Amino acid sequence: SGSASAARESKASESGAKAMAAGGAGGLSSSGKRGSQVDFSVDDTPQSPPVTQASVDILVRYLNANLLKSPINRFPDDVISVHGRPVFEIVEVLAGKNPPGRLHRVNPNP
Repeated sequence: SGSASAARESKASESGAKAMAAGGAGGLSSSGKRGSQVDFSVDDTPQSPPVTQASVDILVRYLNANLLKSPINRFPDDVISVHGRPVFEIVEVLAGKNPPGRLHRVNPNP
């Protein structure tokens, strides 16, 4: 992991040197400014595993059984179709009070 990171940094600095030699970093950038540096950093942030349909099904069953007044069947489609009402229901149940800023009447044809 550490040697792979060092290898990527080495490649990035080599690429930066080539860009400078070609006039890329020292010349005009796409924005027209002189002396702009190009960012060759690598994003090493660990990625989350994809969410499985089984996980979504478990979440929907839990929400329906414990937190929602109006059950949902398809997540997130049912939440979107009712303009986020289930999210407000969850906040109401967990916080014990109504969240501010909720629209009570939503135009069906926005």
